[in-house]
Amino acid sequence: MSKTIWTACLLLTLSTGAQAQPETTQPATPADAKAGEKPTVEAIVNHANYVSYYQGDDGRADVTMTIVEEQGMKRTREMTILRSDAQADQADKTATDKLGDQRYYVYFRRPNDMDKTSFLVWKTVEPGKDDDRWMYLPSLDLVRRISSSDKRTSFVGSDYFYEDVSGRNPTDDSHELLADKSKGKFWVLKSTPKDPKSAEFAYYITYIHKETWMPIQTEYYDKDNVKYRFYQVLDAFVYDDKNPDASKRRPTIRRSRMTDLKTKGYTELNYSNVKYDVKLGKDIFEQRYLRQPPTEWLK
Repeated sequence: MSKTIWTACLLLTLSTGAQAQPETTQPATPADAKAGEKPTVEAIVNHANYVSYYQGDDGRADVTMTIVEEQGMKRTREMTILRSDAQADQADKTATDKLGDQRYYVYFRRPNDMDKTSFLVWKTVEPGKDDDRWMYLPSLDLVRRISSSDKRTSFVGSDYFYEDVSGRNPTDDSHELLADKSKGKFWVLKSTPKDPKSAEFAYYITYIHKETWMPIQTEYYDKDNVKYRFYQVLDAFVYDDKNPDASKRRPTIRRSRMTDLKTKGYTELNYSNVKYDVKLGKDIFEQRYLRQPPTEWLK
């Protein structure tokens, strides 16, 4: 099966129950799950979080964001995303205490009115502590701090939120395993915020593919149990699929979509030039680089 279409087949499995057969690209078994035993909910959450945000010591990707409104009008943003982890990529990194702090740097090139805009995240995994976020607006020569109350608001006018860029801290929610109707292809989790006032949703449901541990669909529900927002992985590939080291054959998103069912609009992200373990300099994630972009890593 083509590496570029296996995720689309997973989505077909969700909607129709078809027997999709994606390539076996499974990362290592979660460190806190014993061989031959059903993993705990905590192990499932941790390993899915690892696949989504922690593969490799660091990484970079060029991203094209397409915002589509209900009437069909489109707006496009082009950016590069850099990421660095606080600790090395080890076999036991998926254990609860190994998914450490991270840094994210986002640099915009287009459209012209966003050229040189940059966004910085200092992500913490400490329970109850908020991430730090800053946005540099070159037209005003202003660095604006993004308050914690704004983390679940629109990111640069898209259907993604600021919190979606670096991921939600799993410790902010309580997680439970639901019955799976996909014939054993997915772990299905229901997650509820521990502090109901910290988010606009009442709960969300995530489908995690059992072979790759990739979360491929997330549905957000309000207090009336109405689904109003959902995320989908539309296309993915296997990074370094020929590497004899299985841990380097990383399931990687190529295209994803966030849909707002209230506005009937959606935003797609297309990833290209994805690389892991590029040995990014740690100092480029300091605030001074908001105004002075690290051009050697943005080419």
